[in-house]
Amino acid sequence: NLKNVSQYFYQGKNKIIVLNQLNLILSSSQKVAVIGSSGSGKTSLLNIISLMEKPKTGSIYLLGKSISSVTENEKSDLRKANIGYVYQRNSLLMEFTAFENIYLSLLINNYNKKYAKEKTKHLLNKVNMYHRQSHKPANLSGGEQQRIAIARAISNDPEIIVADEPTGNLDDKNSNTIINELC
Repeated sequence: NLKNVSQYFYQGKNKIIVLNQLNLILSSSQKVAVIGSSGSGKTSLLNIISLMEKPKTGSIYLLGKSISSVTENEKSDLRKANIGYVYQRNSLLMEFTAFENIYLSLLINNYNKKYAKEKTKHLLNKVNMYHRQSHKPANLSGGEQQRIAIARAISNDPEIIVADEPTGNLDDKNSNTIINELC
C-alpha cells in the first residue's frame, strides 16, 4: 500500500512531479495495469512498489509492514523473498545459460538443488523455452530473453509481481502466453 506518495525530479531548475500524493491499496491476488504516456511516472511507481526507489514523501507498506524504518539489507531481503520484477529490458546474467539464470535465482532463495532443477525445467516449459535452455542470452532473441526473465521473476512464487512492459519484445502469441502466466 502507498500512502500520500510523491515523487519528483529536477531538470535544471524545473521540478518535474511524476507522482503527487498518491494513495494506492492493493490486495492479495489483485491484478493492476498502469497505463500512461511515456514519462508519466509508471516506472517510478513500479520502482517504488518494488522497493527499488524511495519516494520523496509518503509511506510504503508491504505485506502489512511499514517500510519507513527498514534498512537497505532488510529491503533487499524483502525483495528477494516477496517480489518478482520483470524489467522493460531483461536483466539476465549474460555469462550464464537460460537454465542457469532461473536455477541460480532459486538457489539464491534457498531452494535445494533438486527442487531448483525441477522447477527450472517446469518454468522453461511454461514459457516455451525448454529447447533453448542451454543458450546464453546473447544467442537468444529479445523475446526469448524476456521469456527467460519472466520465468526467473516468477520462479520463487513471489507475493508481488511487478512487470514493467513485460511483453514489449514479444509477438502476439507469446505475449498472450506470458500475460496468462503472470495473471
